[in-house]
Parts: sequence; C-alpha cells; structure tokens
Amino acid sequence: MNKVEATCPAWKKLPLTDSDLFKFECVLRSWFGQEFGVAMMKTGNGLKAEYESEACAIRKAVPRRRSEFLTGRRCAREAMKQIGFLAGPIGVGSLKEPLWPAGVVGSITHDDNVCFAVVGSATGCPGIGIDFVANYLDFPLSASSLVFSEKERGILDLFKVGSEVALSASVAFSAKESTIKALSPKVRRLIDFREIKIDLDWKKRRFAAEFVLTQPYCDRRTTARGHFFIQNHGVLTAILRSWGI
Repeated sequence: MNKVEATCPAWKKLPLTDSDLFKFECVLRSWFGQEFGVAMMKTGNGLKAEYESEACAIRKAVPRRRSEFLTGRRCAREAMKQIGFLAGPIGVGSLKEPLWPAGVVGSITHDDNVCFAVVGSATGCPGIGIDFVANYLDFPLSASSLVFSEKERGILDLFKVGSEVALSASVAFSAKESTIKALSPKVRRLIDFREIKIDLDWKKRRFAAEFVLTQPYCDRRTTARGHFFIQNHGVLTAILRSWGI
C-alpha cells in the first residue's frame, strides 16, 4: 500500500474495462494517424517466443515478465502488419530498448496486464515514445525525488497528499517516460528523469518537454510537445520526435 492509499482508504482500485482500453487505443490512433500502426493486447495469454533471439532475451525472466515481453512483441508485430511491414524479431538493446527491424520505429508500453504498441516508418520519424499507467493512485509519492527536481515537485505540488497530487505526478512521470523512449535512440545512454522538465497543459491535454542534456546529445531545439489522455484512473502519454524533438 502506498502513501496515497494509506491516507485515503476510501479510494477503490477498480480495473479498467474493455471499453476504457478501447478508448485508449482509439486515442493513440487519433494522435498518430493512419501512417502508424497501433495495437493493444492483454497479457496472460500463454504466448510462446516466436523467434530464438527473443526467447534468449527472456530465458531467465520470471513468468510475469515473460508474458509482458512476449505480448508486447506480438502487439508490436500486429501494429507493423497494419502498415505493411513484414513481421520479424524485435530484439533488446543495451539500454533494454526494443531493437526494431530495419526501416521501422516504434514504442511499446505495458502495465497491469495490458500492452500497447505504436510503430511507423523510420523515414522522417526518428523516434516514438508512448507510456501507459493503469492506475495513477499507485504512484509512489515517496519516490518523487527520484523523478522530479525540487522545483518540479513544488510546481506539481507533490509535497502534499491526495488524488489530484497522485494524478499530476503520474501524468508528469508518464510524459517523461514517453519522452525518454523517443529520445533514447539518439542519445544512446541512460537518461535521468530529472534531465527532462515537463510542463502540463491540463486544458488542452498536452505537455511540453524540455531537455536538460549536455551536447552533443541535443539539437539546438531542446523542447518538444506531446499528448496525454486520462480515462477512469488510467493515464496514457505519447510523443513523436517529428513533433518537435
């Protein structure tokens, strides 16, 4: 039980419905458009590795991690087929990132037995980042100092406790996750969450990301904009590098 739940025991963790998940998938499609493939799948489906390289990557993984990994890869291949790419292995890079087939760019996210994937052509699209949080009430506010600078914590009002605080923290955290996924293929190193500053626009459901990275990792333009969507207690964020990174 995290700090939020302990303080507000009346809050209930209701599972997202199929209708909720369908809305998340539709939102992703509306953000990215017809040039991108979008897919959603639930884990716990008994999938087996389709490629030896993927089997090797999870040989020592616990069952839950195996299920998440295999469902994410199957989900990504389904998204690839939607836009005419042939199915193929999706390996694991040195930063634990997906290694996409030649000409493909994409992002995979999973939480609480649900996976989403978005893929597109690498031509004109150097990076995609998506992130899904199934229940924002689960955000561990006690660990916010590892994700946000003290200034950000003040702006997001993370020194308090409550559902609104948990929601702000989860959206900002997810926005940072999406941004890191989109930027990592270019930076080629681990990015600290506190190297990215997030400004949330609640009215438009958009966020601005500013990169506090040292050269030569950043272009002169060091800001980008992404989207976020909230349904029930779930949070979805996405960023596309051609949108401004």
